[in-house]
Amino acid sequence: VAEMNCISASASSVDFGASVSLNRLKDVLEGEVQSKEPHAVRTYKAALQQLRWFAGTPIRNAGSVGGNVANASPISDLNPVLMACGATVTLMKVTGEARTIAVRDFFKQRLYRQTTMAADEIIVSFSIPATSELEFSQGYKISRRRD
Repeated sequence: VAEMNCISASASSVDFGASVSLNRLKDVLEGEVQSKEPHAVRTYKAALQQLRWFAGTPIRNAGSVGGNVANASPISDLNPVLMACGATVTLMKVTGEARTIAVRDFFKQRLYRQTTMAADEIIVSFSIPATSELEFSQGYKISRRRD
């Protein structure tokens, strides 16, 4: 589905389809960090800090953001950053009805690998907001990969 592979950047966010690979998202976020004011890209830098340690290159080239989030792993590198930075996820039912919720509301609290996604929904897209001048975001990995 072509729409699920799109990425667009604006002054207020980076929006991307659920099928976008982790490395493709990384490339776009790096471009945004280079081209925008430093205060506006703190959430992008936080995501980049996590993507840097996320699996190996072959996995990042093949793995999608949507697949990673849908997996709802409690040890995910990316999910905590998406939750903390106020990212949103858009879900769509087979009927075409869409809903957009905060990524933090996508995961059921205290339930292992459980989400609020209904059985007839798929993840369509995500949006990572830019940061305002007095807003801060930081990614941190406790145990780094050894490549």
